[in-house]
Amino acid sequence: YSLFGASGIMAAGLAGAAILFVSSNATRIINGMQGGADGRVIWFANIGSFVVRIGHQIGTSAAANRFTCPNLVNYDIINGGGVMVAYDGTNSRWRVVGPVA
Repeated sequence: YSLFGASGIMAAGLAGAAILFVSSNATRIINGMQGGADGRVIWFANIGSFVVRIGHQIGTSAAANRFTCPNLVNYDIINGGGVMVAYDGTNSRWRVVGPVA
């Protein structure tokens, strides 16, 4: 998935995805992601040259599409790094649960 252009919400067409290879032409923020279902797990792998940032509770995304990050701050995925997110149906949020840098 390419994050070229403005930072923003990821597309809805990811229903069957388990791994997302992401890249960008600059540091970008992923504000939220559609397709959450209780227990769904997705791995983000940054294959680009720039940081891809998971935004913590960014208000421009619908509440049910937002991310909750460790320490309540944005989470940076560096080049070559990755992170696992899981959907928490109780709180209707994607949770960063498996950071790897």
